[in-house]
Amino acid sequence: MNISLTPQQTPESTTTHGRIGIVLFAVVFVLMLALFEVFFWLAMPRDFYVKTQSKSVLKYHPVLGYQINDDGVYETAYHFSDGAPSITTRATLNGGMRHTPVTENNRDKFAVFFGDSFTFGVGVNDNETLPYHFGQVAPEYRPYNFGVPGGAVQNMYYMLSTENLAERIKEPSGIAVYWYFGFHTNRVVGGMPGFNKWADTTACYELENDTLVLRGNFRQAHPWRSFLYDMLYLSSTCRYVGFYLPVAHTEKHYDTAALMLLESIRLFKAQFPKSDFIVLFWNGKVPYLPVMERLNTQGVHTITVRDFLDGIDNPQELPNTLPDGHLLGQDYKRIAEGLAGRVQETGAVE
Repeated sequence: MNISLTPQQTPESTTTHGRIGIVLFAVVFVLMLALFEVFFWLAMPRDFYVKTQSKSVLKYHPVLGYQINDDGVYETAYHFSDGAPSITTRATLNGGMRHTPVTENNRDKFAVFFGDSFTFGVGVNDNETLPYHFGQVAPEYRPYNFGVPGGAVQNMYYMLSTENLAERIKEPSGIAVYWYFGFHTNRVVGGMPGFNKWADTTACYELENDTLVLRGNFRQAHPWRSFLYDMLYLSSTCRYVGFYLPVAHTEKHYDTAALMLLESIRLFKAQFPKSDFIVLFWNGKVPYLPVMERLNTQGVHTITVRDFLDGIDNPQELPNTLPDGHLLGQDYKRIAEGLAGRVQETGAVE
């Protein structure tokens, strides 16, 4: 007769086994995460070009994080890995804005352009930007290019809150144009991935009792959120699948962006009573629509750019763009022609 004896399990041995199981699970979990990270890092699309600048067109600003650099000529070049010819362009900066080399003529009105790198004209020469082409097709207007690469509404709002543009703009009347992209809402609220690339030190304005309040920059205003954004952006998996926070914008986010635009318009018209203010949107869909609707209810003149580009709903759908997604001079010209036509049709400035 065979008798097998099973050792009696003690509470201590059960606890030990449980701890070992937890440790093994944690090790396997970490290894799986590491494998995912390596896989998505390898799968990440590689840039097929290198963008170089002799010197950045931007310099440090204590509130905005950056501003237009000192006067001079700044060169940008795109070099391609497949051996295609490089693209080299030059931007002339003068007096805190980009120079627009239009002829003098009898320009008795101003056309002031605010916005980001598309307004500035990253990747095109001085005579290929939107403001330049507008000045060509509307010779009664003198164009001023206040576009700031990487900028958003807070750049315009801060400028109009702190400067008297009448000291820089000669003409007493005219139009102002802000080119609003859907991702500007994200920049206004300090969202990823712009936060992780350059926008963490930009001005953080927040809505409090229907008033815009400056909280410092986004890192100063939200240190714990900044830490979370930094950790998520370190993940190749998050970057590959495009998991960025906030996942969706709230009504308050849109309210903040719209109020900043409305306050900028109010400040501009206080300095230039004989002016009209136009906000350009690419189309009338989300993410543009929530901000556009808020402006339209306040009587702001809005125009959709897609109407001038054969109904194309996204800049990336254009037949030809620069490798970083910016437009070529030919498309800025089409937009300028459409904008000038609308201004003449509506009699934006009497």
